[in-house]
Amino acid sequence: STPKPSSAASDVYKRQFYHHAFSRVGYWSEAHQHWWFEPLDSTYSLYIAPAHTPDITNSHRSVKLVWRHTISPSSFYTMRLGRYTTLHKEVVLDKKPFEYVTPNFNDRVDPENRYYVVQGDYPHWQRYHTTMWTGKGDMTITKGTTHQIKFGTEAHFYRLEMEDLLYPSLDAPLGIYTDIYKFHCWDFSAFIQDRIKFEGMNLRVGLRLDMFDPGKDAVEAYNRFIESTGFERKPTSFFKRTEWQISPRFGVSYPISERDALYFNYGRFYQIPRLEVLFQFLGQTEQGLLPFGNPLMDAETTIMYEVGIQHQFTQTVVGDIALFYKDIFGLTGTEPADLT
Repeated sequence: STPKPSSAASDVYKRQFYHHAFSRVGYWSEAHQHWWFEPLDSTYSLYIAPAHTPDITNSHRSVKLVWRHTISPSSFYTMRLGRYTTLHKEVVLDKKPFEYVTPNFNDRVDPENRYYVVQGDYPHWQRYHTTMWTGKGDMTITKGTTHQIKFGTEAHFYRLEMEDLLYPSLDAPLGIYTDIYKFHCWDFSAFIQDRIKFEGMNLRVGLRLDMFDPGKDAVEAYNRFIESTGFERKPTSFFKRTEWQISPRFGVSYPISERDALYFNYGRFYQIPRLEVLFQFLGQTEQGLLPFGNPLMDAETTIMYEVGIQHQFTQTVVGDIALFYKDIFGLTGTEPADLT
């Protein structure tokens, strides 16, 4: 077995885009309702507006365990277990939501230049925590000099917790617009492949099965939105909410001379959209204000063909000419929905 030491890292930074209303540094007098570059009397207090924009913190921690066992000179298997956590926070001055002083853009702006705020915090507080458990196992069997067979399975289990608050304050600790959810989802895959060598020809044949389950809770949250439009509820049973796909893989190369080889590759590749897109704003309290995700979104699929020829000019120089065709469909996008 090979234990992998846990690793952790974090970084803190300001969001890169420019907050015009929070860009000034100066002194504000509530008594005089006046802002200036320096204090004119004791009623003026320093307000550093850029400091009241969110500090963004990203941290992660991972732990891995790998076990490899050789059964015989021609076969071995590998098993892997892992846990990976991330934490994303956007918080002003490390405040709790109820500690925010949310700017009222009627009375917390400079009356002489209403493009700038003179008090308060940028009205956004977010905490996004994810945990992923991974289990993977594969086995390789070599049969003489002709076949090398490999097969295995892999599964990921996810826990996603989102707290996204707009305009939080002491009077409204959860803000005016709120997106709070806790979802669990998982995916599973299995594959088998064979690499065949025969009279100079190299042939690779494989088949892969993928499954993704967004979880019943996420589909129920999605149903709350689509029902308000008059559309029918989506089924929440396991086989109705999961997506399955079979992906064949094929490759062959054949020498046509001592220095030239012709090759062809074909593959079908499956990828689920990013989870934050699938579940985006499914926990929002005000419908129709922000784009919301679709946990039943089709997978992004790529079909690729490639044909080429390889020529060895010298012992150290090899040239390659290839033609390829790639068809990508099921890309993530947005479309309007009437939620009134």
